[in-house]
Amino acid sequence: MSSLYRFGAKEVLFVKGALEVILERSAFYVDAEGAQKPLDAGVHANILEHAKEFEEGAYRVLAIAKNTKNSEEAMTFLGLAAIMDLPRPEVKEAIAQCQSAGIRTMMITGDNDKTAQAIARKNRVAIRCGFAR
Repeated sequence: MSSLYRFGAKEVLFVKGALEVILERSAFYVDAEGAQKPLDAGVHANILEHAKEFEEGAYRVLAIAKNTKNSEEAMTFLGLAAIMDLPRPEVKEAIAQCQSAGIRTMMITGDNDKTAQAIARKNRVAIRCGFAR
């Protein structure tokens, strides 16, 4: 998702979305001091490692970037947003009742496979990950 904002005479395009897509299209990143720097292989690996930790904790991960050229290419990576989308309170009991009745439960999600697996473990649901092509 992209949104164009105007700050006086300056336009900035902010983009959020799948980490893999945003990183692929980012040429720069903003460091802890707020300076823009080239996004090299070491920084790329560090970002992926942080995302993996979030995903394994059952968080949905979105990447955020910006560009002043109104383009989704050569963007500046700004950071990650980790969101916990908690199941409704009655889900665990419903799954337990289904399983005790011999019903095979299945979770269908658009989440990253690591996130889906972590959510399934927390809710005691067997999971087999795959992608529709």
